[in-house]
Amino acid sequence: YRFDQPISIASTTMLAVPAIMTGIGPYQDSTILYHQPMLFEMGQQLNYRTFFLSSHTLTWYRFDRFYRHAKLDYLWNKDNSGLPYFNDLGVKDVNTMVELKKQLQYKEKPFFGVVQLNTTHFPFHVPEKEERWNESFEDSYDNAVRYQDKLIGQFLQELKKQGLLDHTAIFFVSDHGESLMEHRNIGHAETNYTETISIPLMAYIPPSFLNAQQKFQLKSNQKRLTSNIDIAPSILELLQLSNHPSWEPW
Repeated sequence: YRFDQPISIASTTMLAVPAIMTGIGPYQDSTILYHQPMLFEMGQQLNYRTFFLSSHTLTWYRFDRFYRHAKLDYLWNKDNSGLPYFNDLGVKDVNTMVELKKQLQYKEKPFFGVVQLNTTHFPFHVPEKEERWNESFEDSYDNAVRYQDKLIGQFLQELKKQGLLDHTAIFFVSDHGESLMEHRNIGHAETNYTETISIPLMAYIPPSFLNAQQKFQLKSNQKRLTSNIDIAPSILELLQLSNHPSWEPW
């Protein structure tokens, strides 16, 4: 399912990522945010193996404190990876994808994971052999998007190879867009123009996971305005956890 009109709930990582992880928006009382379970707890309620892999440092804007109480089977990020910095705030995504493949080796339980990538973060570095275009600043960003697509494609192939693709739901989303001088700005934090709040939003959900009503709703919503804050409640319904007392704010 590819959604045609997705926008971010905020144009900055520090506001958008917590909304993705909890379904609580930056316009709501912060006391709700810090008491709301995160995505990981959905998997735990079903006895799934849970992990969070991030190419970023979590000390930035004190995200390490935000995740401090998250109950996880495995946490991996720039800060405990032992790897050098890359693209300003993180490590190379190829290393994160290696960690992701390792998580697929645990066969005793289904898995529920969140993966945060870094390739499309400024300054958009990619391996030299992956540079297809090299004439403008926009080319650097396009190279980063293309390379990140390649890494994600390799992961999907690995799922298929291991016979997991037909049993795994995957949501692909970004925290914000990026301005490339469309309105004399570079970046995303200073404006709310279309280029800074437009994001990709796609979902791969095996047909066997969905009933007829859910399939109809997903197809209908493909043409409607959607947001990255919709991820958490969508997964809740998919896992049939919507009526659990811990998710009452919805």
